[in-house]
Amino acid sequence: MGGIPWKSKGCRNCKKRKVKCDEQRPECARCIKYGTKCLGYERDSRFVIYSASASPQWAAQRVVQPQALNYIGPHALPAGVTAGPARREQVLSTYVEIFFPSAMEARSSFDLWYYLISNFCALPRKTEMLERSLSALACIYLGKKNHDTRMVKYGVQLYNWAIRAMAHMIARDAYCDDIIYTTVLFQEIETYHCPNGLQGWVSHVAGTNAILSHFRRRPGKGLLVDTIYNEYQKQRLVMSAQGIYLNKEEFDYVTQPSGGNPTIELLRLFAYFTPIATAIKMARPANRNTCRMLLRKCLAHRQKVMNWYAKNVRWGPEPCAPGEILTTKVPSTEPLFGTAYRFQSADNGKIHTTYWTLLIIMHTVISRARSLVAAYDIDPFMPDVDEQFGDADYAIANYYGDQIARAIPYHVQASMRSWGIHSVAFAFCQCAKTFVDCANKEKFDWSQKVFTVFGQAGFESGARLGEVLVGLWMMHQSKLAGMVVAETERRNPTPGTPEAVRKMHDVVGGMKDMPGMLRKAEEQEAVA
Repeated sequence: MGGIPWKSKGCRNCKKRKVKCDEQRPECARCIKYGTKCLGYERDSRFVIYSASASPQWAAQRVVQPQALNYIGPHALPAGVTAGPARREQVLSTYVEIFFPSAMEARSSFDLWYYLISNFCALPRKTEMLERSLSALACIYLGKKNHDTRMVKYGVQLYNWAIRAMAHMIARDAYCDDIIYTTVLFQEIETYHCPNGLQGWVSHVAGTNAILSHFRRRPGKGLLVDTIYNEYQKQRLVMSAQGIYLNKEEFDYVTQPSGGNPTIELLRLFAYFTPIATAIKMARPANRNTCRMLLRKCLAHRQKVMNWYAKNVRWGPEPCAPGEILTTKVPSTEPLFGTAYRFQSADNGKIHTTYWTLLIIMHTVISRARSLVAAYDIDPFMPDVDEQFGDADYAIANYYGDQIARAIPYHVQASMRSWGIHSVAFAFCQCAKTFVDCANKEKFDWSQKVFTVFGQAGFESGARLGEVLVGLWMMHQSKLAGMVVAETERRNPTPGTPEAVRKMHDVVGGMKDMPGMLRKAEEQEAVA
């Protein structure tokens, strides 16, 4: 007998058990009655990710074939992605598979993103706000990586819906832990999608930090929320503040007792250098005793950082074997910086790049402190760094910048997936800044190629950071050439730079008197 064979339209559970399904959506009544998790309904279409290099003619031919739907447009995609748990799990599993190394441990001791995203996905009951945020994260990242503008557009639609849902919940004071989880996802989404430049990213980070700060004081938080507040958010604050641009509230938060956690101890070392660096920035050579005191504080803090490394880091980096090439995505480090590094583990690599980042920041400030002690007459139209160009401390800062550059091939290699870039982006920003400050054109061009690789890997913020560094390079070169910068340009920091980040943080957090912060830091160090 001819004709199309009959096919059940019931849910997956009922079809598997070969029982009649009432086809109630989103979950059938039979599954609800027996307490079984309904696995949703099958669809004829299937979720497909394809390369943007495919020709339009091929795409048009695939559209008319019913057995393989080629492209899901922005209005058809919701049915394909959010029709049931299986669809959402497919998108998220694709994201996890592409983003993280296959050998990634369930809980990294330093980078917690895999631990958090795994637990978000495994939550038994999620609000629609959190569900859509997870889907938005995956769609935006996969769309960026595969140059799929429609998928990015749909991810942004989900993202905007989740933002409105969160605003509504906060307005009604309807707190649940999903607000914290969703805010963390918002911060990550912004690293993938920032079409309007880094100024929008800075504003968004300041807003999400304010949300997390508001709910931090609530009692009775669970283990996952505690992990976010005790470790992850402190890392994000230090990163968004470029290491040492923390306001008073953030300073108090990051410098809370570490409980013996080496990661938090390193973050506290970043934070405790904030008041010292700010005091040196505001100091003048006329007050010689104050300048000497600040220099002593810098050197004492550097020794604490060295002691932390000696106590907590067992394995150092190892140069690659002669002729060994970790990746061809970025230019070789051999001519400019030396042989690329290998590390004992991904965590070991991130620990070293973060440690080197702090040393870059510190030695740049120490260079400034030494010049103040020497009563150097600073030209108000020139940046501080130009007056100390060539001194020993500034050369050491450039050396640590080169060390980070030698670590880039390890983090960009194929086996590290996208997580390697995710873990080294903060450190590489400081690394590239040293190339600008020392006016090394070859190293700066090399860093721009690396930022391009970051953008191609799905991190639009990487491409935007490269644009900011180009602006800093041009400004630096014009000052070296003796061009005077207009007063308005000196007052308004370049969007996306550390000064702009600090200015935004001051507005949100309410910056207090910095000398008071310095006294408080001394008191806390004395207690410790």
